[in-house]
Amino acid sequence: MPSTSRPSGPSLPPARVTACNGIVPTPVFRLDDLTTEYARAVDRRDRDALVALFAPDARLIRPAALRGDGPDPVGAQQITDTILGSLAHLVSTRHDVGQQRIEQDGPETATGETWCAAHHFYERRGTVHDDCVHIRYADRYIRIDGRWVFAERHLDIGGGAARA
Repeated sequence: MPSTSRPSGPSLPPARVTACNGIVPTPVFRLDDLTTEYARAVDRRDRDALVALFAPDARLIRPAALRGDGPDPVGAQQITDTILGSLAHLVSTRHDVGQQRIEQDGPETATGETWCAAHHFYERRGTVHDDCVHIRYADRYIRIDGRWVFAERHLDIGGGAARA
């Protein structure tokens, strides 16, 4: 049976964090974790977790086809109500987060793009169907009290395919 102990030897010195253009990297809830936690909260219909991912004055900008005549939601609570309300008719969802690009603009702000395949499962005549929608989010992030949250999510819907 192979040994699970680690070889002894000199330990590595602690990592040194230095500023680059005035931006000091900090160990935080990583921004790419934020989008994964969003997908998880939506798929679990976890209202509290979803509210916690948005700044109090955050905005969700939706395409006109999803917005209808109403305004886009503003604020963590209204955004959460809108998202969960729009999914209430579905059996379940699964959001597969794909590639992502994030750029930190300053110590407390960043922007990013995230691509996602959103599987929306619905029932029709006793059969569950998978309506896969391809989504691109253009996000603005801010750090509040050391935690990254969404300041703005711009939802862009690409093509999709329905499958039984």
